[in-house]
Amino acid sequence: MPPAFPAGTHVTYTKTDANYPANDGWGMKLYLAGQSVIEPLAGAASAASFVFTLTDAITTPLLPGDYVWREVATKAGKSYEAASGNVEVFANIAAAGAGDILTWEQRMLPLIEAALTMLMTSPVQAYQIGNRSFTKADISRLLRIRTSLKISVLQQAHRGRFGIPIKALITGVASE
Repeated sequence: MPPAFPAGTHVTYTKTDANYPANDGWGMKLYLAGQSVIEPLAGAASAASFVFTLTDAITTPLLPGDYVWREVATKAGKSYEAASGNVEVFANIAAAGAGDILTWEQRMLPLIEAALTMLMTSPVQAYQIGNRSFTKADISRLLRIRTSLKISVLQQAHRGRFGIPIKALITGVASE
């Protein structure tokens, strides 16, 4: 199983396990569960290995998120867990609408900025986002929320890296 794949795509992988060879009467099924589930998928025997094919039709309905997978080997009515792990399913970009692939923080940031703009530049005394209302007195609170959202968005954009990347050009350094 690959570590990640986008929904709506074709995924094929081969599983070889010396303890459960396909050419010795073993069968193997793949189970996948998370935000969505798939029907147990039987691997096709190929010599001693099993080939698992998740077609576009199987992966299209999967919602984005983290999933758990298990390969279960069976023989003579007995089942054994052959392997298991986690896989990340990305959104199906081909079927996405505007804003579908944005995180919650990415969707909220423009709303908070609109509220700040409205409260700071107009005579409006209150502004509502969903079922929450903010007044001019809440500007400092909105600024804190905005800062928190901006940090989250930057962290999501730079996963696995510490801090925020900064490009610098140093010129004219003289040594004595």
